[in-house]
Amino acid sequence: PVAKEVFTRLMEEPVRSADDLRQEVRDYVKLVENAAADNPYVDDILARDIARVCEGLFDAIVDGTPEHTRRQIQAVARYFVTEEDGDSDLAIGGLDEDAAVANVVAQHLGRADLVSDLL
Repeated sequence: PVAKEVFTRLMEEPVRSADDLRQEVRDYVKLVENAAADNPYVDDILARDIARVCEGLFDAIVDGTPEHTRRQIQAVARYFVTEEDGDSDLAIGGLDEDAAVANVVAQHLGRADLVSDLL
C-alpha cells in the first residue's frame, strides 16, 4: 500500500529529462555505496542493479515515447532515490520494494530483459 501511494504521487511530478534523472540515480548509488562502506547491511549490490534497470528504461526513451510511459519511467527512478517510500534504503531489506517497483514497471513496459533477479 505504501509503494502504491508513493508511486502514484511520483507519477504526478512534472516530467524531467532522462539525463537529469540518470544523474540523480547515479548520485544516489554513490550515496548507497558510501553508506555500505560503513554498514554491511546496506545492499549496494541491489542498488547498482536497480540503477541498471533505470538506465535501461532511460535508454528506451525516444522523442515519440508517450508521456504516460515517460512518467512511469521517471516514477521508478524517483521511487528509488526517495526515502519517502516506506523502508529506509540504508536498512536491511530497505531496497527490496524499490527493486520490486522497478521490476513491475520494466515488465509492464515490455522490458522483462531488464528485470532484476536479485530479489
